[in-house]
Amino acid sequence: MKEDLIKYITEQEITLFNEQESILKQKVKPKIYTNSSIYKTKDAKAIHSKIMNKMASNYQLQNTWQILNYFEFSTEENDILKRQKFFEKYLGNSDLDVDFLKELKKSNVTWKPKYSILAVTEDEQTYLELKKQKIPCQLMISEQDVEELANYEIIQVVNCEKYELILENLSQTVFLDSVEDVYLEKHLITLSTWKENLKILKNTQTPEIKEIVAQLTKLLDLLAEENLITITSELAQKKLEEINETIQEKIQNLTIQGTQLFEALSIKQYPIEIKQIIKDTIKEKQFFEEIFNQEIPVTINEEELEEKIRKQNEEKHTLFSEKIKNNKEEIKKIPQLLKKLEQELIFLDFTSGVNRIQGAGHSVQGAAVREQSAEGNRVQESASGIQVVEFPKITKDFVIKNALNYLIQKPESITFELNEENKASILTGANSGGKTTLLEHVIQIISLTNLGIKINGFVETPLFTEVYYFAKNKGSANKGAFETLLNQMSKIKPGKNTLILADEIEAVTEPGVAGNIIAATTNYFIQKNCFLIIATHLGHEVKKMLPNKTRIDGIEAKGLDEKFNLIIDHAPVMGKLANSTPELIIEKLANTKKEQYYKHIHEFLKV
Repeated sequence: MKEDLIKYITEQEITLFNEQESILKQKVKPKIYTNSSIYKTKDAKAIHSKIMNKMASNYQLQNTWQILNYFEFSTEENDILKRQKFFEKYLGNSDLDVDFLKELKKSNVTWKPKYSILAVTEDEQTYLELKKQKIPCQLMISEQDVEELANYEIIQVVNCEKYELILENLSQTVFLDSVEDVYLEKHLITLSTWKENLKILKNTQTPEIKEIVAQLTKLLDLLAEENLITITSELAQKKLEEINETIQEKIQNLTIQGTQLFEALSIKQYPIEIKQIIKDTIKEKQFFEEIFNQEIPVTINEEELEEKIRKQNEEKHTLFSEKIKNNKEEIKKIPQLLKKLEQELIFLDFTSGVNRIQGAGHSVQGAAVREQSAEGNRVQESASGIQVVEFPKITKDFVIKNALNYLIQKPESITFELNEENKASILTGANSGGKTTLLEHVIQIISLTNLGIKINGFVETPLFTEVYYFAKNKGSANKGAFETLLNQMSKIKPGKNTLILADEIEAVTEPGVAGNIIAATTNYFIQKNCFLIIATHLGHEVKKMLPNKTRIDGIEAKGLDEKFNLIIDHAPVMGKLANSTPELIIEKLANTKKEQYYKHIHEFLKV
């Protein structure tokens, strides 16, 4: 599957660097799957999107989250098993340090050729190809064109047999075998932007990345140009000053008769002793004797100096261009290697991010298990006493045991089940007790199961073909909202495995008939072989007309703590109607508020 994901990265053009020249993680909103999605309502898609956003927050790079869209929903068990096998192979080390990914950044160009380049050819097709690649080029038509090349420091010749002999006379000419070999400097320019990143990646332990970095680092050494220039105007001027100072010191030590000096100067000649001092001093400096005029004071022959510098530059540029030519096959691999490196880094970020999802579960699991075990709740511990993290199993029943909610900071483990005997759950309980959280947790489990990763807890689940989630209505009860809900439910077309989740649907109609509607709705969809979880406050009403294959479950408050806060066991008790909590709320208010009203009601209810 890694090959498939790499292919997907390429096809979707998932890049390491973005237009803002930064790959540091930013707030991103992954796009919900639009193709083959099993989520049939806006509310269900919103919860799935929340899960994907949470997963995206685990990635160091900005665009890695896009890989999640590769894992379209599948109703084939083999697809899920294939994904699980993939993650089993590539994941497992939640301690893998990939923080270095945050240090990577798109840098500016740090190297450019220090010479002007012109590609020349006498082949028109080659010329058009060079133009297409936006390479400076010239089509050779006559010998006169050769004369115009003198101003270019490097001339790259390709497909030019007719003028080959003439071009050979130019010292700056480099002959190439094909169009692909022209202006390979562009690849080195691109590589220079990775100079700092390659330093960061030098110590990576991932074999694939390590190998690519080694190859690119070796090519990066090509940019370390040898210091072939041994003469500059500034250096020549410095040497000149040293020469004249030395000559002056030596002449002061000479003893020459005045008449002898006068006769020598009258015929514009220096005494033999002075000539020898000038000659020897220039030679001692070992610095291009031909550029100095042997006179007092010694001066620089500017024309000779310029010619010497020009020839040196030509030699240096040509040698460097030849070095590029000699390494052309490796240099031509640079774009491919950089693309491969980007893909491997994105892939590493993806797999390590999924590792962190599972690793995050470990950080809270132990505490959750120990805490709940101490209170004697229904927590099924593994033999080692550590929360189980394993792949979901594909079965005909929906079973979760000791499952932890990935979206909650300090989750409690939840156990819940639907099967052929109990296709529907009427979930009762107090406000803020966790009914909505359980519904959303079910969607989370379905999404993570489809992705193919391990889940905190033991999970068995069908591969649902359709999931409908009707979230709690936050408005007031009215005819329009009620009709809209009924219209949405009427359009449900049950498939092989359909799951319906509904949260307090009684909120859109009158309480007197809401219980009947919930019971009738449950009965209808059970006959259609659907699974249902309906969260409601009307457990007593529904219980009076409970459909077949339907179970009453409850999430209830157990009392008040020392600060008079509600103690709620968020794990549902299957088969038990949750007790009402108004009495506890009144007790809390009576003990925390000054008003006599609360105390009066509290005492009244105690009778």
